[in-house]
Amino acid sequence: MRFRLMLVLLLVVGAACGNNGASEDTSGASIAPTTGPTDAVATTTVDEGDGWAPWGLEAVVMPDSAAAVEAVFARLPSELAGLTRKDVQGRVEGALGVEYGDGSRAIRGTPLAAIPTQGDDELTPLAWLETMAGAMEGEVEGSLLEPNAPLVWIASAEQADDETAYIAVWCVPSGSWYFDAVAESAVARLELIEAFIAAVKSA
Repeated sequence: MRFRLMLVLLLVVGAACGNNGASEDTSGASIAPTTGPTDAVATTTVDEGDGWAPWGLEAVVMPDSAAAVEAVFARLPSELAGLTRKDVQGRVEGALGVEYGDGSRAIRGTPLAAIPTQGDDELTPLAWLETMAGAMEGEVEGSLLEPNAPLVWIASAEQADDETAYIAVWCVPSGSWYFDAVAESAVARLELIEAFIAAVKSA
């Protein structure tokens, strides 16, 4: 499970880098109907057009410097749902990551300045999430990609063989970092995000 779920997220990011802005129009808030277990819809309860992120992320101020992000990740719990924490390297220089258990649950913070881009155009947080949204091939549970929103975000269920990786990506449109969580279920994804919120509040 660990390597397949991580591969899903890496493939999404790799595809996004290759498309560099060639995404479909995914602006605006939307919640797509979800089929399957009820816990798959329990974490995306935002009313369409309300301008807020799900999961309670709008209730905290996102960390936006290396020191602030490090402080938040240092405060993530050593154990989550009975699974032991493991600190891991991020995908690019300066990125941070924490995995739980076999690695099927992970949360990461990535500085946008470290992401390679094509050409000389500066990569903005909103443009990055728009590109990622266009690269996702699974079921998009919801998204809000508006420049005047307090937080932009995507929630998606990506298929890998017979498994599903539940992904959430979020950032402040004017910020310098983006964050992502991936888990084997929507409930586990919510637990990761709630742990992140608690760490932000205590940092």
